[in-house]
Amino acid sequence: RYGGYPGLGNDMATLIVAINEPTTIPTAGISLDTVNEQLLAGQMHSLVMEINDENGVNSIDIVEINMAGNQDDGFGLMVWEPRNGDFYTGNNSQLVLHDVSTNFIGDSNWQVSWNFSLDWNFDSSRLQEYSLPSIIVYDDDELNPVVVISNIGEIRWQLDNNLQVIVENITDTTPPISK
Repeated sequence: RYGGYPGLGNDMATLIVAINEPTTIPTAGISLDTVNEQLLAGQMHSLVMEINDENGVNSIDIVEINMAGNQDDGFGLMVWEPRNGDFYTGNNSQLVLHDVSTNFIGDSNWQVSWNFSLDWNFDSSRLQEYSLPSIIVYDDDELNPVVVISNIGEIRWQLDNNLQVIVENITDTTPPISK
């Protein structure tokens, strides 16, 4: 009675059987849009990576990127769950993950773009001189990762939060208007 209908879009359950193929992330395919190796607080940035998986990127359980390196408390952490499309950060990440998008580039390769911004109050005291991000991928076993890439020096970054405000003109526009 409530068992669904024929067809992938109407079924109640779908079973996908696939051979467990390795997942790889070539470090040459990872880039971060820094400005002179710096990320700007409050500005949109993109980390782009290439993921190779014979079963498709949607077969992967979890991909974690820690922008501050290996931090145990979630500082700088971004998480993406390709199987269901969820992406999020933890309470202590001090960044906002706006979007994760994928683009099939052929031959079991996908380009994945992480669009994020650092909070204005990002705690720079917790960073090294240069932050070296890490990437961890879990597939079929959420306790044992299948890919661990740490200390990625190719995309090292520093926080640029040294801002200066210079007031050139002030106008009072509240009634009564004065000049």
